[in-house]
Amino acid sequence: MKIGYIGGFWATNIGNSVYNLGTIYLLTKLYGKENIYFLNDPPAHFWNENGENPKKSFDFLSHVADLDIVLVSGPVLSKRLPNVYRKIFSALVKRGIKIGYISAGLSHYDSEEINILQNFFQEFPPYIITTRDEVTYSALKKINGRMNLYNGICAGFYVGDAVNITPMDISPYIVYNFARRNEPIFFTNNNKIDFRKRKITDSFPKTLDGNLIIRTVSEGFKYFKFLIFNRPNVYYSDLPHNYLSIYKHAKLVLSERVHTCVATLSLGGKAMYIAHSKRSLQKRRYLFDRLNLFKIYEKPVSLDFNILSEEKDNLENFLKNNM
Repeated sequence: MKIGYIGGFWATNIGNSVYNLGTIYLLTKLYGKENIYFLNDPPAHFWNENGENPKKSFDFLSHVADLDIVLVSGPVLSKRLPNVYRKIFSALVKRGIKIGYISAGLSHYDSEEINILQNFFQEFPPYIITTRDEVTYSALKKINGRMNLYNGICAGFYVGDAVNITPMDISPYIVYNFARRNEPIFFTNNNKIDFRKRKITDSFPKTLDGNLIIRTVSEGFKYFKFLIFNRPNVYYSDLPHNYLSIYKHAKLVLSERVHTCVATLSLGGKAMYIAHSKRSLQKRRYLFDRLNLFKIYEKPVSLDFNILSEEKDNLENFLKNNM
């Protein structure tokens, strides 16, 4: 089986690389490297014109050929899905290429989104869908209980299997992963991590309880360096591998980004998700609940790898038997 996997840009959001790397690993494990083709998202996910792909962009995906199926992943089950993908899917289906979704989630999680998806699925029936959170799964099951649908996990949890982590020689450190405007003030209270909103007069500390602070940036590329390197000990790249090394070796990772926590946990580290900014309160965080990580909002947690192993086995068996 020849599979095209449509994954998210890395340079615009390094978190996309976590589920991209995980999905590629998963599909390669099941179907062989020679049968997996990594395709980029359409530009409308970052640059759009009235919700559609830029009119002057080259539509690469519509010209993909000789594949059995194309899989799309991430929070792609959104209100924008028809505008972004209708032309692409139409071209692919005419060539006999099936359409599916892997490690997929809703975006707004509201009734309008569900209605839009229901209509779009009638237009382009999905051959297969694996979801990354229970809420998405339940919503899609109500749309069509006969759909080839599986209540899966985020493929980002495979990233620990997908990469070789570079060793580091460094004293204990804690990672802060926040946009500059959103970084809270952290402190310990009775051996618990607590935080408050930053005041304009607050400086950016270099340590927390004697541990070095390393600040990773998940936002997209900025030409002017002061828009990125504007706090002590900032790490930025448009490639994921050093991020993963930093998360792997950290004593603790504090983040407002879902896939920073997913990467840390899958690599065996401890993470705490700080839901305080507009982005961090989005419902994509539901994917933590799928692996019983309910406490991640309250305190640093680690992953139960027995649960993860069972979920991986179940997901892989479903894919092998249904695709």
